Amino acid sequence: MADIRISTDPNRLAERRAERKKKQQLTYIIGGVVTTAIVFIVLIVSTNLNKEVSPEVPPQEANLVAPTPIVRADETKDPVSVGPKQIADDGKTLWASPTSGGPISLAWLPTGAQLVLHVRPASLEMAGELDKVVAALGPVADDGTRWLESTAGVKLRELDSITVGLRPASGYVPEWSVVMRPTKSFAGEPPRSFRSDAQQSAGGVTTFRADDSTWIIASSTLFTELQELDGSPPLLRRELDSLLSASDDQRQITLLTAPSFLFGEGRELLAGQRKPLGERLIPMLPDEVKGICLSMNWDANFFAELLVSPTGGTKSREIAQSYAEQVADWPGDAEEAIIGLTAGDYGRRVVARFPAMLRALARNTRTDFERTHAVLRCYLPKPAGHSLLMASELMMAYESTGPVTAIASATQAETPKTFAERLAKPTSLSFERDTLEMAIKLLSDDLGIPITINGGDLQLDGITKNQSFGIKVENKPASDILVDILRLANPDKTATAANDPKQKLVYIVGEDETLMVTTRAAAAKRGDKLPEVFVE
Repeated sequence: MADIRISTDPNRLAERRAERKKKQQLTYIIGGVVTTAIVFIVLIVSTNLNKEVSPEVPPQEANLVAPTPIVRADETKDPVSVGPKQIADDGKTLWASPTSGGPISLAWLPTGAQLVLHVRPASLEMAGELDKVVAALGPVADDGTRWLESTAGVKLRELDSITVGLRPASGYVPEWSVVMRPTKSFAGEPPRSFRSDAQQSAGGVTTFRADDSTWIIASSTLFTELQELDGSPPLLRRELDSLLSASDDQRQITLLTAPSFLFGEGRELLAGQRKPLGERLIPMLPDEVKGICLSMNWDANFFAELLVSPTGGTKSREIAQSYAEQVADWPGDAEEAIIGLTAGDYGRRVVARFPAMLRALARNTRTDFERTHAVLRCYLPKPAGHSLLMASELMMAYESTGPVTAIASATQAETPKTFAERLAKPTSLSFERDTLEMAIKLLSDDLGIPITINGGDLQLDGITKNQSFGIKVENKPASDILVDILRLANPDKTATAANDPKQKLVYIVGEDETLMVTTRAAAAKRGDKLPEVFVE
């Protein structure tokens, strides 16, 4: 057989390499900085907004420092023209903002930017959250941080602010610029990359210094345009401009974007591991939504705000009402998503807490509306912010990769085969607070044994499967963990053991080797045989 020769065009090959490098650099920027904000949207979009679920009213969150005064506009007048006033908390009125800055500066961003991200690393560092947020977001954020620090020649914590702007370009690879401003305490000369008026690298990236306190990294194609703008604010779409006016440059993370960009020219931002996020964004951000502004801030508490700008034909009151009616259903959709995931021990424990985290988020979220946008605000205990980010990142990672086949194959030989072996299998279950229903689902999924709850039997005894509790057990037989769950969910807390008649919740084993959670009274009425652990 004759040798096969492949001819290549060296010029075209160089172009393709440059294009791949540009995409790689963009991934680092998005991964290290944009992901920090965009991943948080999953806390809102991991919901199905078409369900109607009555919100539960759980106990007050622990460690939540009372937020600063709650505000409400005079309901008889225009909420925009009348300033807010402080009132006593009625449990519904919109939370007050913890910050009072002006609109974010867009100087040195490209005209037509459709995604703007503003991050204040030094402020996050002072709050003790910078390393936690980066760690919570996993390898992508870590790689992005390294790329930015290597290119800029400065540590992330030495930057007062980073502002990123992206706009559509050919080949679905957006053009971008990153504007960095060092802290006032930054000592010494500017980093080497910013000591000359312009310095272009072979990878299509230009670095230049606008002044001693403003350093820019940008796509080389934007260099001339940015120089001509000379720091003048770029033009934005109307709905983004109105959201920009409502932004606060003192918040530590702010993301401003148009959904049409995320689903169109900027869809590469939602590719790969972020694909599940894009799928959840679609129902959350329909055609009626023209722009969103998401911001987060850590001080004594964790604070998050989402502004949603509707189309001209949709009133902001309607958007706010829609979100308010559906917010209680966020945890349910997360539970459904978790059931289909296969994760390692560590990941399973983190995502198992995700529904409980979302319940806390829903309980503390309040909605309102202004003339041009809907408003959602939430306060949570300070550690909740990076915990939510970590759980969101893991959810997306597991959903994008599917079952962890490497772990499954490695343990296949040790997987229990018989029903009795599965019940005796040592396992672990841990969450701070979740429902009886979710605890049973998690254990059932782990064992590979169907476990159901006979809701009718529980209702006859006045027991609800939506009651919540916390549990932490490790390396314990699965049957014992099931008993622990039922004891924690038992309404009579004076029961001293599983075989105590006051222990109303029990389980029975079906002929088809399934388990059913029921009550002692219902089992006795049907003549069901109880496992020995429940027998006096």
